[in-house]
Amino acid sequence: MKHAKLITVLVVLLLCGAVLSMFIIQNYDRTTDLSLNLIFFSTHLADPLSVPLLIIGTFLSGGLLGLIVGFLLRGRRGSSDVGGSGLDDAWA
Repeated sequence: MKHAKLITVLVVLLLCGAVLSMFIIQNYDRTTDLSLNLIFFSTHLADPLSVPLLIIGTFLSGGLLGLIVGFLLRGRRGSSDVGGSGLDDAWA
């Protein structure tokens, strides 16, 4: 049973990697100009950025932010449970 789950995970990862690779290959030459316009500040990048690299960078930075917040919340929750829950419930 463990081998079936492992093979399933590997096949899904392989398919996702293939789709991501095709997206990068097909859209690598597409670029976009980025600018930020606020009321008190505006800026514009001098060189255009590649769209696939921008999407991958955004995805990875969001994943990293999620991991950091998850570890911080887990650490905060774990420190509050140090003394036990104080309940006599078998499920607690």
